[in-house]
Amino acid sequence: MYDVERDALRPLIVPPSPVKPAPREFDGSFLRYLAWGILAAALVVLVAFIVYAVRNHSRPPFDPKKVVSPAQRAAVESLPFMDDRSRGDLLGEARRYYQQGNYSEAIIYLFSYQLVELDRFALIRLAKGKTNRQYLRELGKSPPLRPPLELTMTAFEGVFFGRRDLDRAGFEACWNQLPLFEQLVSQSGA
Repeated sequence: MYDVERDALRPLIVPPSPVKPAPREFDGSFLRYLAWGILAAALVVLVAFIVYAVRNHSRPPFDPKKVVSPAQRAAVESLPFMDDRSRGDLLGEARRYYQQGNYSEAIIYLFSYQLVELDRFALIRLAKGKTNRQYLRELGKSPPLRPPLELTMTAFEGVFFGRRDLDRAGFEACWNQLPLFEQLVSQSGA
């Protein structure tokens, strides 16, 4: 401003204005954190998927034959030689013992499986106190089933009652009859 008395310029005093911060330059740190978060979440999902896939791949596929119904469980209960043994998947247990080379234990499970299948298809009636020969006689209405069952029964009796070890050839002779047995059971029980 001009000062007339002094014939000079006088400094103009301007009251200070509130200082506005200078606009920050965008440094992208938020986006960086967001990207790391998305990457971490993707890794967690990937690991979870791999764990799920490995668990489901190692689990055998669902087999309706392996489902043990209450009636099948009751049938297995009537087998006195199964007292100290697993009563779940009889055929699976027979296969497991066979693969381990324990043919004597495998034949017990194979024979149990056959008896339970015959009972399930109403070709015999499992009951405590019945003998293996009585089960064979019950198959009178299905004579083709008698030879494969009798072969397994003879091997079973040698192991269970005779306390003899069963060799691989003896077990495989019975095991190889299984497809025929299952086919005959399903045809006879239909």
